[in-house]
Amino acid sequence: MRTSLYLRLLAVLATLPVTACTGGSDRPLPARPPSITPYMPDFVRAADGANAQQPGTVIAAGARPTVTDQGAGAEALTIRDQGQEAWAAGTYRLVVHCAGLSGALRASFTLGAASRTADVSSCTPGVTTQEVVLRLATGASSSEIVITPAGVVQAAVSYQVLRG
Repeated sequence: MRTSLYLRLLAVLATLPVTACTGGSDRPLPARPPSITPYMPDFVRAADGANAQQPGTVIAAGARPTVTDQGAGAEALTIRDQGQEAWAAGTYRLVVHCAGLSGALRASFTLGAASRTADVSSCTPGVTTQEVVLRLATGASSSEIVITPAGVVQAAVSYQVLRG
């Protein structure tokens, strides 16, 4: 009896139209905007404000949030920027600016085969700044900057690379 009922239920489910599962629309559901803290726009402005270009600026990257919520709870976002530009031998500094409620970051700076990593100990509502100095003995033809939050860091991060 149970097997017969089970088979009839499967037969009914197999005949249901697909629109019963999709809502009858081919349009994708809109993504929900990040909604972690109402202060995130302030943190973005603070991190951008601290990132004013200086003499020797090679790259200046605008502020980005370190966390998002797309409906399944807070998710940490890793910043990973890569390039294939030429880098002359010399000393370069990755300057990371973090503005936020809490948390720490790890910043990794790579030019060609040379690489350095440093921790940004604590993001604050003001701006926390950390430098990663990299000495390049010979030229390089690639770069990679990776900034990884340690857990859910409610902050915004900007950075720049300076020569000298």
